[in-house]
Amino acid sequence: YGKTVGDTIAAGTYTFFKDRGTPTNYKNLLKGFSSMTLFDGNLMNFSKITEATEMLSGCTSLATVDFRNVLFSKLIVAQGMFYGCSGLNTIRLDSMNFATVTNVIGMFQSCTNSSLNIYLGSGALNLSPTAAYTDIFYGVSTSAKLKVPTGTLASFQAHAIWSTFPGTIEEY
Repeated sequence: YGKTVGDTIAAGTYTFFKDRGTPTNYKNLLKGFSSMTLFDGNLMNFSKITEATEMLSGCTSLATVDFRNVLFSKLIVAQGMFYGCSGLNTIRLDSMNFATVTNVIGMFQSCTNSSLNIYLGSGALNLSPTAAYTDIFYGVSTSAKLKVPTGTLASFQAHAIWSTFPGTIEEY
């Protein structure tokens, strides 16, 4: 894998993922890395990932997750992906298309930071209203913000799942 996870955390960069190939499962990939503060997923290859269950769960010091340019074109299970990331300020999922996702149970559960901003792109509207979503936002602060692209606010507010967000849904 190139650098070890310990070296990567200390160096503050995650480039060792570039040479990891194209696995299909990132389940529990960095679960419990409590000292990690930044995760830049833009450096990883997600082209074949179908499961990201608890991929970053329990990363309590994690402040920023950037998947801004990641498509997740084959992702099916995102259950607990950010579960327990209580320090999160920013999650960027701008390019994520949820068309293939069928399970978002607890995806943002216990992301309790009142300053949390989750950025979604219009592809999030492709999340099927029949997807499993129990506790997707359980424990998320009512001060948190779900940021959506200009012109999509009404669609997100009417969506069966995104409309359950406990904080404010606003455009960016």
